[in-house]
Amino acid sequence: MSAAWQAKPGDWMCPLCNTRVFAWKSQCLCGGQKTTAQSQGAVVMKAGDWPCPNCGDIVFARNSSCRKCGAAKPAGTAAGSSVASTSASGAASAGAAASAAAASSGYAAGGPPRQDWPCPSCGDIVFASKSACRKCGTTRPTQDGGASSTPPQTSSGRLGDWTCPSCQDLVFGSKSNCRKCGAARPSAGPGSGPGPTPPTASTASGDWNCPNCKDLVFVEARPIVASAELPDPSALPHRQVRHQVTASVKGIGCVADAATMSLPKTTLAESAVCNAMHGVVQSARTLAQKTPAPNAQLQGPTQSPPHRLLQHLNPHCGRGTGVAQSVKMSSSLGTLPADRAAKHDRLTLAASMGLAPPQYWTSNGEGFSLAVASPEELQALSKGLRPGGSFGGRDQRKGGSYNTLQVTRAWRLQHPGLWGKYAMERENLRSMDMKALKACNIEVKPIKVRDDFEQMMKELPADLDKELNEVYLSHGSKPEILPAIFAGGLNERYSGGLFGNGTYFAEDIAKNDQYCTPDQRYGDAPALHKMLYDATGLTHPGQVYYVFVCRVLLGHEIRTKDGSTVLDEAAAGGRAKSIWSSQSRELACVEGSNPPVLHHSLVVELGAKLLRFREFIVYHGDRIYPEYLVAYQRV
Repeated sequence: MSAAWQAKPGDWMCPLCNTRVFAWKSQCLCGGQKTTAQSQGAVVMKAGDWPCPNCGDIVFARNSSCRKCGAAKPAGTAAGSSVASTSASGAASAGAAASAAAASSGYAAGGPPRQDWPCPSCGDIVFASKSACRKCGTTRPTQDGGASSTPPQTSSGRLGDWTCPSCQDLVFGSKSNCRKCGAARPSAGPGSGPGPTPPTASTASGDWNCPNCKDLVFVEARPIVASAELPDPSALPHRQVRHQVTASVKGIGCVADAATMSLPKTTLAESAVCNAMHGVVQSARTLAQKTPAPNAQLQGPTQSPPHRLLQHLNPHCGRGTGVAQSVKMSSSLGTLPADRAAKHDRLTLAASMGLAPPQYWTSNGEGFSLAVASPEELQALSKGLRPGGSFGGRDQRKGGSYNTLQVTRAWRLQHPGLWGKYAMERENLRSMDMKALKACNIEVKPIKVRDDFEQMMKELPADLDKELNEVYLSHGSKPEILPAIFAGGLNERYSGGLFGNGTYFAEDIAKNDQYCTPDQRYGDAPALHKMLYDATGLTHPGQVYYVFVCRVLLGHEIRTKDGSTVLDEAAAGGRAKSIWSSQSRELACVEGSNPPVLHHSLVVELGAKLLRFREFIVYHGDRIYPEYLVAYQRV
């Protein structure tokens, strides 16, 4: 493509910007209109431009040779003599042509709302807010032909914008000085700007105008219209105040727990509550219930009221539920250390969801701890762990001659992290799987375990959920892997056996005893002994074995004898139904459930693979909580 542009018949020069325009266009991009002479086919040239005698290209007057072919400018060439028909020499004729084009394009006075004007000297288009041409400095003409130092008022200014008295620049209403020359904003009066001065009164009660930049600033905190149970904010000292806001309007039920912030003499604004509810934290469903704080010693002396509103997190916002509740706020004042206040909030929230640790735990701190079982717990565990079957067998890890087993020590594992996962899985089974099965009219039958275990469950302090078939079962272990189980729980990925990759449980300690190996003497396992004996003040009894008594969610079980087919059930055509949906990893779906619900546990009955002890297998570690560790001796 050639760098030079060759004029074709009908192409024309814009009188405003001096740009060549194709013949088929009637208007230039700048708005300049095609003149009558140009419409007849002549190319308009400015004064001094000349046509190349060799190639016919139009050459600017300042050039001495053709830019296209290099031919020299002929001597004595009259500017525009052979081509131009409407251009006159001198800047005045150019300005007149520009004015005519501006009038035809609508840029003259009375044209579009933005009254830009053409410079009468150079033809440049000048913004309406300017009083002089930016290119040549010519003063803006008035309607009668004279010079005007002030541009006419336009409707382009926003409310409050003003015109600089020094340079005539249009300045935003929020600015107190001109951005161009720095002149100060004039006081309100005639000619001070295209719009009125900014309003000094705020649009809402408490809003204010900045005395420096005149910007409108929202009030930092608007009072929540409710009977909030709070002390007078103005009486509070300048300290950290933790606000926990529950906002519920008719038709909307949400809970927001705002982050810790410094709020001297103020409360949270309604807009901040809305943003926190829907943008910062999970939206939640309000529980209209107040309970005493879980630990009275966490209450600060200035805390009011002496209770907190329980909250129930909900993955949905709750809009349109028609819930009508009052707006309430409770505050934990800065007298509480930040870490303890955060812990208090977590416990309060978890308690309302059923996720809080059991009340009989003696520690709610971070990380896990081992607490010595109470005498009542030790007695209950001793009853449950009375052997019911014979000892030994093909799976016996450590043989010997003994007649019975005697419980000597017991500890309670208090692990908030493991408990949280277990409690959440329990809540999922209750609110999701069991509801789905009930909706399909599928009965979840109760699972009965051995009588000694049933008695133990009655005497232990735990409140088990019978609808979920939550039970205590035993699991034998080895001393060297106990610390890993304390920290991470029972993991089915490390387990395996005759019935797949799950965690195996029994209802008779005689079965667990087959897999246990001895802890011979104090000092053989320093890390374990430090946790079990040194930290608790107990003594090592010498040659003990360890077994876990675990909470287990059996849910809707599937039963088998051979480890591959469902007991007493057959598929269409008489074929046996498989217990698996994924071989050795995941159990089959409950027949008739929609949406499909997988069986939660496998119960292996006696008769084919097993001859002495039933076994219970769970394939998800979150459905197990190893709550007790029991040390026993063979006697």
